[in-house]
Amino acid sequence: MGAPAGFVGHGDAVAVQLKNAPDFGEVEASRCCAAMAVRILYSTAPMRLVKLRTGYRQSLSASANLHRGKVHMSRVISTIRGVGASRIALPLLALATLAPASVLAQENPDDWKFAASIYGWFPDIEGHTNIPVGSGDINVDVGTILDHLQMTVQGSFAFHKGRWGGFTDLVYLDVGESKSQTRTLELGGQPLPVSVTTNLNFDLKSVFWTLGGSYRFVDEPGATADFLAGARLASFEQSLDWEFSGNFGPVTPPPITGSRSSSLDQWDAIVGVRGQFALGANGKWLVPYHLDVGTGDSDLTWQGVLGLGYAFGWGDLKAVWRYLDYDLDSDQPIRDMNFSGPAVGATFRW
Repeated sequence: MGAPAGFVGHGDAVAVQLKNAPDFGEVEASRCCAAMAVRILYSTAPMRLVKLRTGYRQSLSASANLHRGKVHMSRVISTIRGVGASRIALPLLALATLAPASVLAQENPDDWKFAASIYGWFPDIEGHTNIPVGSGDINVDVGTILDHLQMTVQGSFAFHKGRWGGFTDLVYLDVGESKSQTRTLELGGQPLPVSVTTNLNFDLKSVFWTLGGSYRFVDEPGATADFLAGARLASFEQSLDWEFSGNFGPVTPPPITGSRSSSLDQWDAIVGVRGQFALGANGKWLVPYHLDVGTGDSDLTWQGVLGLGYAFGWGDLKAVWRYLDYDLDSDQPIRDMNFSGPAVGATFRW
């Protein structure tokens, strides 16, 4: 006996062959579902095909199971027709279209995209400050005093939709140092007398908060570039404790011991550009860059960042060199300040 129409016997397997099914009408859906049911039934039936010289002959057990399969098939077809093939076809069509739609949604360039970064920036600090004392000033060369970072909080967040976006960046630095028998201070712009030394404790707290918008004018698989416009707040708070010892001679001395503090807030408008480009055949290595310049309360401020990174599926890791400079009014407690040093961090993207 030959294999039933629509099936081909091979060992214990039965393969379903569906032909000429151009669309999902009720008749075709019924035939498909019935064929699937028969395939399940026949896959568990103890069928054995015996190969003869002139062809294939089924055993009596297979014939009996085939008869029972036909009875089950007729019942399945009746059930499907009773329920309605359209009720089965519609969910199948919905499932078929669901996955491609989700993939397209993920690749839509107009979707919102976000990036959050945590990093550590460890700069050397240079600058000059004036501490009013009586009729004169104590002048501090910050670079000769500050060596120890006491506390820092740093991070950034950015988003964009299409070519437009926004960003914010926050840096908090608390740096301080104590020195004994030093001559690093000046009085009214003049060095201390030769016989005079100072015990001092100097602390500088700095906050830099940048907020702005961006427009992406280069958006390629291996390179991006954004135009930036926004504002940056620079907040400085300094304190100095001192104790002089020695003979001032004809120089009018300041208080032998004392403590002074001062603060300064600067708001500046900034413009700039930032982005990154890929290196290597797989584009995993990145070169991030950032440059901005601004003015407002300060005479001039500018910032530059350049480094190297590596991209992962979740985001990227970067190591950069960051430089931030402020040129302030000469009559301010802080005349100028710059921060320069390495930064390392991770960026998470979603």
